[in-house]
Amino acid sequence: MMCYVELYNTHKCSDFNKADDDFDKQMTCDVDNIAAGVKKCREMSQSVEKEKTVVIGQVAQVRNEVDEKLMIDVYREKMSQLSSVKQRSMKET
Repeated sequence: MMCYVELYNTHKCSDFNKADDDFDKQMTCDVDNIAAGVKKCREMSQSVEKEKTVVIGQVAQVRNEVDEKLMIDVYREKMSQLSSVKQRSMKET
């Protein structure tokens, strides 16, 4: 009976032992694929973290450069004010 049902084209039947073996093989393959995917995700995550660290460092460097430029501008403004005060003092003197 089992051979007849398994070979009959309109039914989707199979021997339990064969189906169990096929299922085990498929599960092993799926687990391997998932493990490979997890490993790839971890590698990508590490790569993104490294890139993030680089970008944060670059942002900090640019921020320092901007702060230095702003300080230079502040000192130039103060020098200009001092120059004006000096000129007025010289005229008064």
